[in-house]
Amino acid sequence: MSEVLLSLYQGVREPDGWLAFQRHLSRRLRTINSVLSLRWPEGTRPGLLYTFNGDAARLPPTLRAYAAIDPFVNIADGRAVRLHDLVDPAEFRASTYYREWLVPIGVEYALGLDVREPGRFHARLRLCRDLAAGNFTSSDCRFIESLEPHLRLAVSLYSDLDEAKTGRELYADAMDSLTLATVVLDEHGRVIHSNRLAENVLRERDGLSLGNGRLVLSGRDDGRRFRELVERAAEQYDSDRPAVAQAMRVTRPSGRPAYELVVRPSQPGSPGEDGRLNARVAVLIGSAIAEHPRPEFSVDAVRQLFGLTPKEAALALRLARGRSLKQAAQDQSISLNTARAHLRAIFAKTGVDRQSGLVGTLLKSVAMLAQSPDAQRHARR
Repeated sequence: MSEVLLSLYQGVREPDGWLAFQRHLSRRLRTINSVLSLRWPEGTRPGLLYTFNGDAARLPPTLRAYAAIDPFVNIADGRAVRLHDLVDPAEFRASTYYREWLVPIGVEYALGLDVREPGRFHARLRLCRDLAAGNFTSSDCRFIESLEPHLRLAVSLYSDLDEAKTGRELYADAMDSLTLATVVLDEHGRVIHSNRLAENVLRERDGLSLGNGRLVLSGRDDGRRFRELVERAAEQYDSDRPAVAQAMRVTRPSGRPAYELVVRPSQPGSPGEDGRLNARVAVLIGSAIAEHPRPEFSVDAVRQLFGLTPKEAALALRLARGRSLKQAAQDQSISLNTARAHLRAIFAKTGVDRQSGLVGTLLKSVAMLAQSPDAQRHARR
């Protein structure tokens, strides 16, 4: 316990020390992944996001959109909550969110702790286990809750020290830095804010568009499903009860890879919460494949960039070309379990924690290699 607390307080002056805190938790609780995120009110400062999955890695700003797909919504302050306490396990395993977002990284169980200081900060701690480790116990929950006052104090101290040297930023600017297209809806499902990536997606009218101030899905079934998710998210916002984010895929008439949508209640401080328009629902559009040009891929280049094995590099590039994990495994004549093991290794080496983030990272990195030396020097400047 002394090592856990020491590493937690070291994070006050040296934020990367919080990775050591996560490492100690991983050893004690047998987790395969953990995330610690810090958010400040109304986008006044850039947030912080740390992930630990065996190899400590602080996520770069381009991957901070990970926090937007957190499945825990409106959980009680200072209480450790298991994901299966929020939703029926059978229903959860049948959900698109589970199949498309959690299965690829081997996550079966999750535990969340939120610490809030109104007007100051919102800290989230998320711990994940695989099926073999079993679900978190009541004892595990009590242990995490025993850390709550220390986490609250550590983050409070860090906030005080950081406030003096951090400039204010508008929420819209923060949204425009996300790698996910983001749209915010009011209580009637009308669009009240969208970032630049979302505007680009809607302008293409390829499965998603804007009509009469609302999001329009070209597929009838997709449209019906989307309206159901929006209504559910709006109800969850008004109820102020814990909720789980919902996910779905949107077919694109062009035949390009489907969009991945996450629909969840909006967070406090979203654009539109000014007394005239009320933000209720946030829609995150996974469109990394569509937003970057497709360079010519090189297995050797990817191996050199990220230190992957030949099989890991081949799998990563197949995923970047739009193949599903199952299809990529069949292409390489390997089992799905082997492909999942490769994917976990890829995540650890690239510092990302989900498949869409991996695709964006590869596309950007390989595109950079494809540039001339002069172009690369100009891009770095």
